[in-house]
Amino acid sequence: METLIVDRFIEFGNAAGGELLSGLLLIVCYFLILFLWRFYSIHGLYLYNIFAVVVANIQVLKTTQFFLTSEPIALGTLLFATTFLVSDIITEHHGLVPARRGIVLSFLAQVLMTIFMAFTLAYPYNANDAEATTVQLALYTLFAPSLRLLIASLSAYCISQWIDIKIFKALKDYTHKKFLWLRINVSTLIAGFMDNIIFSVLAWVLLSSNPVSFSVLIFTYILGTYMARVVVSITSTPIIYLTYKFYPGKKA
Repeated sequence: METLIVDRFIEFGNAAGGELLSGLLLIVCYFLILFLWRFYSIHGLYLYNIFAVVVANIQVLKTTQFFLTSEPIALGTLLFATTFLVSDIITEHHGLVPARRGIVLSFLAQVLMTIFMAFTLAYPYNANDAEATTVQLALYTLFAPSLRLLIASLSAYCISQWIDIKIFKALKDYTHKKFLWLRINVSTLIAGFMDNIIFSVLAWVLLSSNPVSFSVLIFTYILGTYMARVVVSITSTPIIYLTYKFYPGKKA
């Protein structure tokens, strides 16, 4: 009974396909962003980005099939891409310093989770107990990422997020606070592309013992998931406009 709802949702997802699930995920993400912004202001957005970064780094362990490509695609890109929207919202309403604080908090959250789960995995367990062994192996799979991927992920996150808010703020000043649609799309698309480049080059070339070819690097890892970032950038445009309507403290 306790897993019935989850099991039913899994059945629904398997029948619906990756595209429909991704659309539903984006709707849920946008709803949560606006909800947390409306009722918890900047602290709610900090909370969202912390969980989004942590969960996206778990989601990336799973691949799924989409109709638009014959190759399986790693999850995590959509959820992670929404963190750029959140950083832009913070920059738009509060400035660079609070946005930078949010980036640091999300970075530290991922580091802390890695440390705490390392302790969890290190605790002894009964290897003769099949259930205990299954739990240990499951936890190891989820929370013992390679140091290479961890370094690549955190490096790409910090650099790309900083690029995002700097471009967003520069365009805001240059356009005299006009053309909000322009600055969110330009900053997000450039920063997202940089994130793909930095992570892919570090994870699959510079820090890899078996570097991938140049063509695989470009077309599979850098450009392969970039379309998802484009979708998030375009669909997030009305969301940042709605943050003015749902401004914290505003009477309904």
